[in-house]
Amino acid sequence: MLDHQLRGLILRRYYDARRKKWSQLEWNPADFDGLVDALDFSRISIVLAEYGLIDYYPAEGTDEWGQPGSGQITAEGIDVVEGQNEPPIAYLGTRATEKIY
Repeated sequence: MLDHQLRGLILRRYYDARRKKWSQLEWNPADFDGLVDALDFSRISIVLAEYGLIDYYPAEGTDEWGQPGSGQITAEGIDVVEGQNEPPIAYLGTRATEKIY
């Protein structure tokens, strides 16, 4: 899977988690149907955070590339997914009205 596809899939998962009791998304392989591994989750989450689309917190006691951390979508990320703002980085299939993988 290409990085822009991974960004879209992961950003959409953060979006979908926003209204849960614990709005932070943590790495769970079952959430991604085998399409995203732990390293890609961490790597893409860091990129999304650099662009202000999510807040990402690496797991305690590890560097940012270690064990996957957790994060939550920002207001900017929600606006991008819902089509209110243009994305600051290329991604695929994350509009709130679109079906994802």
